[in-house]
Amino acid sequence: MPRRVPLRTGLPAFRQRTSLDGATFEFAFAWNEREGAWYMAVADADGLPLRSGIRLALSTPLLRSVADARRPAGELYAIDLDGTGADAGVNDLGVRVVLMYITAAERAALEA
Repeated sequence: MPRRVPLRTGLPAFRQRTSLDGATFEFAFAWNEREGAWYMAVADADGLPLRSGIRLALSTPLLRSVADARRPAGELYAIDLDGTGADAGVNDLGVRVVLMYITAAERAALEA
């Protein structure tokens, strides 16, 4: 069953460590005022970058562009809880738009 990734709210930029599929990752989230969009970077537990510049677009597999073998085995999605279809605004991340993680096993079942 997909799980919600807890996020800080009310901040235009923040970092957090999150455990996914038994491994710890460091995520950095930043609001880009000019583009009106949230971006994410992911690093391994030691802080070594795996990928940056990932735009948090709704219902898109956010980790698909992370080719590094150290990446989370599953997949992250930004989901609009209100069904408006609008990407997260500066105050929406973690509130109206949440991150959901599906495990590697769930991902494999979906792709089968």
